[in-house]
Amino acid sequence: MDSHSSSSRRKAPPLDPEDFASWELLFKNYCGYAEWELFYEDLPEIDMDKLEQLQDTAGEDTEESRRYVRRIKSDRKKYLKNSDKIRQNLVESLYDNPQTKLMAMEFQDLDTADFYQSVVNRVKDTSVQSLNYHTGILNAMKCVASDSRMDFANKLITQFLVVMNLGGTVDEAWRCERLLNGLKANPKYQLEANLMELLPNQTWDTITNNLRQYDRSDTNNKKEHANAASAGVYCYKCGQTGHIKPNCPSRDQQGNKGFVGGRGGGKGGGKGFSGGRGGKGKGRGGYQNAGRGGGQKGGKGKSYNYNMNSRACNLCN
Repeated sequence: MDSHSSSSRRKAPPLDPEDFASWELLFKNYCGYAEWELFYEDLPEIDMDKLEQLQDTAGEDTEESRRYVRRIKSDRKKYLKNSDKIRQNLVESLYDNPQTKLMAMEFQDLDTADFYQSVVNRVKDTSVQSLNYHTGILNAMKCVASDSRMDFANKLITQFLVVMNLGGTVDEAWRCERLLNGLKANPKYQLEANLMELLPNQTWDTITNNLRQYDRSDTNNKKEHANAASAGVYCYKCGQTGHIKPNCPSRDQQGNKGFVGGRGGGKGGGKGFSGGRGGKGKGRGGYQNAGRGGGQKGGKGKSYNYNMNSRACNLCN
């Protein structure tokens, strides 16, 4: 079933005239970047000059000319289907916002390419306001406690792209300034940012390379602290340090002790773990090591996942 025909499918992002750049990025991602590239191509048409070259000297169709015509028709059908899909998504985006709903009705008689361009031209009147809005967001961005150094740098890059898409200028000095100022807002990175700011000839690449090294160093230090903390842990199974009994590697090597049990008559014991006590009388279930029972041992049981390294079962043998 087509996902776009399902009632539970993802909805197209509503168009906000005050934030056209962000909407356009979301809309392209929603439609699919391959589909969006196809949308900007020209409608496939048969090139008559090329078709005549593929025909024979008498002007009759050849296998190559027929194959060429079939390919153009297939590409044309694919293009129109893709264009209709994008048009449907665009109308859905416009109808979700009361401010843009009238545009969908106004431009509905245009073809998809002109429809989209008319919408773009209409909302460009607010592009200056949108640029100021996103520039303000960029200037206010700070590195929070949960961010690593490069997490914050990647967030800045995303916002830089939005500003550039709106026609704003993002030069190298401003990028470095925003990065270092944002890092200073985090007490963990404040000293590093102040030191890097004092170094001469700093570029975005040199700063981010240093930040990656700092992040890797923090990760390695956390691992070393974790290993040091586990060094004092004692295992009561193998006697070594560094882990506890449930996590002991020797458990995997020796295998897990399974249940040993069978059916017996009379009252008393039931199925049990290895080395357990037997039931009174003719109990249900024998054990890997014969348990103590009243009067008579339990009957033989079927062993599952038997530990081959332990001594042989006295009951089965």
